[in-house]
This record gives sequence, C-alpha cells and structure tokens, in this order.
Amino acid sequence: MNCTALDVPEGDINLPALREDLEIEAGGCFLNGAPSWLIHDPLRNNFFRVGKETFEILSVWKDTTISSFCKLASEKLKRTVHKEEVDETTKFLYANQLTQEPIGGDYKSFVEQEVAKKKGLGSMIIHSYLFFKIPLLNPQIILDICWPYVRFLFSKIAILIFALMAVLSLYLVSRQWEVFTSTFLSFLTFEGALIYGFSLVCLKLFHEFGHAFMAKNTMFPCQ
Repeated sequence: MNCTALDVPEGDINLPALREDLEIEAGGCFLNGAPSWLIHDPLRNNFFRVGKETFEILSVWKDTTISSFCKLASEKLKRTVHKEEVDETTKFLYANQLTQEPIGGDYKSFVEQEVAKKKGLGSMIIHSYLFFKIPLLNPQIILDICWPYVRFLFSKIAILIFALMAVLSLYLVSRQWEVFTSTFLSFLTFEGALIYGFSLVCLKLFHEFGHAFMAKNTMFPCQ
C-alpha cells in the first residue's frame, strides 16, 4: 500500500465513505509469501495491491469517527486496531481518490491531483516514445480458454519436472557435444536461417504467453 503525504486533519474526525463502484478481489501473494488483495478502480481502470491488514480494515470500513471505528474494527477483527493504522489507510484512500468525497470535502483537491500527474509534451516525448501500443486482439479470451489446461505448469510438481528435464538435457548434450556444435553450421544456410527465425518467433510467443499466464496465476488466492 502506497501512501502520499496528505494533510489529513488531526483529531477524532469522520472517516470518508468508500466509493461504491470499487471492487476488491484476491491478488495472489507478495514475494515473501504473504497474501494480497487487489482494489480495482473501474472508473480509471487502476489496480492497487494491499496487504492483509489493510484489506481487513477496508472489509469493515464505516464512515464514522476514528475512535468509534477503531473500537468497532477491533471487535470485529479480534485484534487491536490503532489510530495510526486507520490514518495510513485514510491517506491511501484519499491519495488514490477511492473515497466518495475528497479530503475536507473540497473537490478542487481531486483536480489538483490529476493536474499534477499530467506530464508536459516534452516529458511525454522523452519517456513515452519507445512505449506505444497497437492493439490487435483481446488476449483475455485466449487466456481464459487455455488456463485450465496450462495451470498445472505453475505447480511445484511441474517445477520439479522442468528441473529434471534441464539436467537430463545437459547430460544428453554432453554425450554428443561434437554433433550438437556442428548443427550450428546449418544456420548459415538459407533454409537454416528460416528455421532459426521461425523457431525464434515461436519461442518469443511462448515466452510472452508465459508472462500472461503467470500474471493470471497471481490472481488466485495463495494455496
């Protein structure tokens, strides 16, 4: 959870109401194995990953005073919820415009945040000239169809099988090293170059689909 330095009023203030269009779903695990959740902002199509503590607080969120909410959350979550924890969550919500009203009820703050995010023409040219997209198709349909058949590839058993295959491949190549190295000469021919190019395209395609399936795999809860 990332928080921006916002001047949230001190004291026992009323907490803001969450936007009703927000969607929260399981977001896989962090690198340390801890579970995470994704907050989807459909208005801007943005995703925010939060940890267990923040998810718990949002699951019982209520637009009441901080002291009342801390007491309510502590009872429902069966743990002590401190004011500092609620303050950090409030800053996160305000900073990412996930509340029904902006901080202090002044909608100009939302406009100021959006203006601050916009880059000048020169900055956009410098930072974005290498990153442009030409959409050809929506791969989500393909991912949804193929996922049940490839999901096992992300299991611990599959990793073990891949490791054994790698070791076996190295062993077999070492037994016929001269034959293996001599095959590289065929790439110097026209037919060899075509085979090499076709193989490279296929490998690149499988590689990128691997990224896509790995991203889809993180959308499932930790096992």
